[in-house]
Amino acid sequence: MKAMVSPFFNNSDSDADVVLRSCDNILFYVHKLVLRLASPVFRDVFSVPQPLDSDAQVRDAQSDLPLIPVSESSTILECLLRFSYPGIANTDIDTLSLSEIGYLLDAAIKYEVTYFVGELKATLLTIAHRDPVAVYTIACRLSLEFEAGFSAERTLNTTELEYSDAELDTISAGMLHRLMTFRSRGIANVGDFTFCHPAPRESRSASGSRQTRLPWPPTEVPDASLSPDIILRTADGATHPAHKSILQMSSTILLHNRSTSTQEHGSFLPIVEISEDSLIFRVLLHLCYPCVDPVVEDLDTVSKVLEAATKYRIKRAVAFAKRICMSSLESNPLRVFLIATRHEWEQEALEAARVLVLSSDHSALDPYFPEMELIPASTYHRLLEYRRKCDTVLDRVVDSSRRSSLPNRRRSNLGNNSRTTFPVFIRGYEALRNGSENDPRRPFVLALPLLPNSSDTFAPGNEWPNDALLRSWTQKSEELQKRLCSELDQIDF
Repeated sequence: MKAMVSPFFNNSDSDADVVLRSCDNILFYVHKLVLRLASPVFRDVFSVPQPLDSDAQVRDAQSDLPLIPVSESSTILECLLRFSYPGIANTDIDTLSLSEIGYLLDAAIKYEVTYFVGELKATLLTIAHRDPVAVYTIACRLSLEFEAGFSAERTLNTTELEYSDAELDTISAGMLHRLMTFRSRGIANVGDFTFCHPAPRESRSASGSRQTRLPWPPTEVPDASLSPDIILRTADGATHPAHKSILQMSSTILLHNRSTSTQEHGSFLPIVEISEDSLIFRVLLHLCYPCVDPVVEDLDTVSKVLEAATKYRIKRAVAFAKRICMSSLESNPLRVFLIATRHEWEQEALEAARVLVLSSDHSALDPYFPEMELIPASTYHRLLEYRRKCDTVLDRVVDSSRRSSLPNRRRSNLGNNSRTTFPVFIRGYEALRNGSENDPRRPFVLALPLLPNSSDTFAPGNEWPNDALLRSWTQKSEELQKRLCSELDQIDF
């Protein structure tokens, strides 16, 4: 497609000496001198000696001037250039959408147009009074901590926050989680609270692994006496003698195009630098060799092993990490959901979401996990909305069950209708048998106690009056469970 020319920067005076091409294929004929003065980034670009061979340069077909493609759209690039050029009226920022202001600020930061950056930041702070959430997402995306904190404080003036998917797609779930945590605590002063990045103490508390470093080499490897022909050195400096043939059978990219050095290790062997530390990489190595599966003790290690296994495409390690991860579904459904979403395990993510919404622990969505920095906020928000919709269904089912009528029973003092009405307890069968407190949302184990008359009212912790009542109770519980699951299945995630 033939490129179009900007009406403001069209080389009408035939004195331009460089051409910028926007991402939407619009050409801007500009002057190196102006760009040098406006932007240190362009000054550095133009300071690099250009190749003498004109064929080695990308050039504009019409003017034969050097052509520089940029990632900004024509709208953003024109605003930036008009602000930089003397004698050309600046774009009225009030005519721009908030999204465009955000991308314009991003460009101004990228090209280090500092005086324009200050003006755009001031504009954001003004808009934050009326649209704090949108400004918060822009500030977090651009790592502007002060502006993020300022807009977060403005959200304390509103009860409910409105988000758009477009806004939430630009920030991480961790950024949204920090905003929600900030609001739930009712903090009137930001202080040391951080929004754009997790606080150091938050990162430490969320990722303190209990994993024991595995030995290397493992003693159970067949032909362990076979001399190694390569050394893998991890980020913490630990060295791991290994065998190229075994590693290449497990991963086609682990050793591919990696620079090597040599060191005397019995003999001179090539050394490959590995970015993972030995704690994680030794788990991978054990899974590359014909060893028994290693013992992995916590999800912190599993998550890191899974990241590395996916990076190196080690199928056995991916399957191993996935199996260990899913074994924690009941105990830690939120983190399983985050890991599953990160690695695009759609069915597993849906299963984890279902466990979460049926959990009696409404604080299950509160904890922070490092994987929140790796998935978009829109996904986490969708999980919260799914929980809200499922809660609505649960409340409706419970409420309708409270009004269940049982024929052929005499009226008790527990109901006021002409037909006998009995109270309903929704709880897990095992929890009820153990005499625990009323738990209205135990997953998949819901119960409806029946009260034949007011004299033998069943109280939590008591024995069942008779087997018939227990059978009837179980039947009603199963009916209620089927109804609930049927209605929950109609909710899209």
